[in-house]
Amino acid sequence: MWSRRSQFDRGHTMLDQLENASLLEGSRDDENYRYVKMHDLIWDMARKILNESLGGRVQAGAQLTELPDGTWWRENLLIVSLMENRIKDIPSDFSPRYREVARFYLSSNEAHCIVARMREWKRLKDLRYLNLDGSGVRVLRPGILPELSKLQFLKLHQKFGVFLPVEGHEVLRLQRLETLECNFRDLENFGIFDRAGVLPLIACKVTVGRPSFSLLEDLNYTKSKSESEAWFYDLMNDTASFLSGISFRKVVIVNCQNIISLCPLVRHGSLEILHLDGLMILETLFEAPSDRLTFDPFYYLKEIVIHKCHRMKALLPPWLLSTLLHLEVIVVEDCHNMEVIIETDEQERIEGMGLKVLVLKKLPYLNSIYSGRLECNSLEEITVNDCPQLTRIPLTIPHSLKKIQVDPESLRNSIEWAIISEEPVSNPQEDALHS
Repeated sequence: MWSRRSQFDRGHTMLDQLENASLLEGSRDDENYRYVKMHDLIWDMARKILNESLGGRVQAGAQLTELPDGTWWRENLLIVSLMENRIKDIPSDFSPRYREVARFYLSSNEAHCIVARMREWKRLKDLRYLNLDGSGVRVLRPGILPELSKLQFLKLHQKFGVFLPVEGHEVLRLQRLETLECNFRDLENFGIFDRAGVLPLIACKVTVGRPSFSLLEDLNYTKSKSESEAWFYDLMNDTASFLSGISFRKVVIVNCQNIISLCPLVRHGSLEILHLDGLMILETLFEAPSDRLTFDPFYYLKEIVIHKCHRMKALLPPWLLSTLLHLEVIVVEDCHNMEVIIETDEQERIEGMGLKVLVLKKLPYLNSIYSGRLECNSLEEITVNDCPQLTRIPLTIPHSLKKIQVDPESLRNSIEWAIISEEPVSNPQEDALHS
């Protein structure tokens, strides 16, 4: 039997074939992620075929304000889609005949009570796909999830201002789950889920706490979607000890006002992307370990994004930089007291650094990126805006450089550029003047 990954690969191959035959239209979104969509004519035809078959019912985007009447629901339904409607409520005695439904789409509705009033969830014994994303559902009755034991896809993330928390032990009982997006009310429930590590998840995005707006939402400079993400909001902890041994590849921490340092360091598994937003009293990323010879906590880390962390004065100490062998992206924005990006007491030349993107914005006291010289042969983008104290960028600029943006104030302060390349490149200062 094929693995689930090979089935996904086969599905993508089929999508490519349909796109090549002009039956699907390929495009890219604002973040350069590729997607495909049906032409209107193909969508209308597919919906007609599905509705005429015995196994499906689709009224997506039909401007419905209430559920279809009883004649719409048929025996032996496999797929039901009512997404992108305006359904606000559901009768308390609603009990349609859909024992064998495998996929149920209710996303982007205004309903507040749909899930709470569906008393016959046990009848959905074959449900494999449930998507409530963007709906107004606020209540998920305790005990519902374990009854849906065949679920493979569960998406419960809600629209802004509405969230639908679940219990960690209930999610763990969904042993067939492969794709999960949900919210845990607190670290206790998240810990129950994360420490178990028993689900064969292909994709997972969880939030912890009450989600709030963040400028870092969906920001990935690496241009690659992470298969596992954990977002932490408004926690009252003074350290981020919950990161110890975390199994997620992307971690985002937002508006956790009491955190001074992230945590006493331990190995962080396969963490690749770290975003911090609004940690107002954060002073340092990590304390130096006692044993640096055996310590390598961030071997896989590729991207660091720091925003509104106003007490930080230095981003990377020398001991931490030496462990970041795969670091590709450094972004620091709106940190009022940031003075140094890479802190060191010696003027050293760092060679072989794989940095691709360096973005520095709104850093009024930044006076140094690095006191020595950084040889970044893979560098593709440099952006410096609103850094009035910065007078030198000690980088080796390679021929692969694609983007330079430096604000006029930095240029007026006579930024020094080090250009060492086997191939001729254009003058960065001239490029910046014309950008």
